[in-house]
Amino acid sequence: MQGDSKRAVALIVAAILGLGGVFLLVRYVQASEERALAGTELVTVFMARSEIPAGTSAAVIADFVEETQVPINARAEGSVTDLSALGNLQTSVDIVPGEQLIESRFTDSAIRTIAGLGQSVPEGLFEITVQVGAERAVGGQLSPGDRVAVIATSEVGTDPSLAVPTETRIVLRDALLVNVQSAEFTLTEGDSTERDRSAPQSDFLLTFALNPADTQKLTFAAENTSLWMVREPSLAPESPTEPANYGNFFGIPALAAQPETLAEVDETETVESEEPTDEEVIEPAEG
Repeated sequence: MQGDSKRAVALIVAAILGLGGVFLLVRYVQASEERALAGTELVTVFMARSEIPAGTSAAVIADFVEETQVPINARAEGSVTDLSALGNLQTSVDIVPGEQLIESRFTDSAIRTIAGLGQSVPEGLFEITVQVGAERAVGGQLSPGDRVAVIATSEVGTDPSLAVPTETRIVLRDALLVNVQSAEFTLTEGDSTERDRSAPQSDFLLTFALNPADTQKLTFAAENTSLWMVREPSLAPESPTEPANYGNFFGIPALAAQPETLAEVDETETVESEEPTDEEVIEPAEG
């Protein structure tokens, strides 16, 4: 019994010493912070106390933040000092807990930006999204801001009523890519556009900003053809290219005929077929 009592006393003493050590450590840290802040100017900032999703209106931002003071040299550049000054802006990216509110994280909801770059989408352009596999999107290495050529392969060519072979052609040039999304990542403003070089496993959603005519072309191509995306170099030639089909690929002139040529041939055959044959000529009646 006496041995048990000694062990209990030893445990109590150890616990007291441990608590005392923790208290002294906390006081030391506090004293260090006080010494570090001595003579340092403090400023007020707003810090996120919970995650703030992109698209959150500044009108309700107060529910997600707390006001705190930090040394002036720890204040983020462009930090928000007055919530009311944000007006009708909204967050352009997700803001994580502990992050200071800064003005560049807010945008006018009417201003559209290119993901990851923060550049404005040119006015007057439509935004449209198409889905393609990684192998059809440069191995998943396309990035917002890229200029893209869209290649479409149709099964019947320009006019389904004509006997036109399968055909591949460039349907869009210099298409502005404004966002790239997949199940593996989504780019937002401020993110790096550099990604892992390993092969992606999911499809990609590619959002383009196009004029109305090109938007219509891309919609038709997405609905009726097989699409491939090609990143264009800045000095890509602008000369038009002929569609590729079995004829010009294998050097068979008859299969390489364009729809217009085939239409002319079909029309010629129709006219010739309407000429009467010898059996159909009616001899004039005698006397």
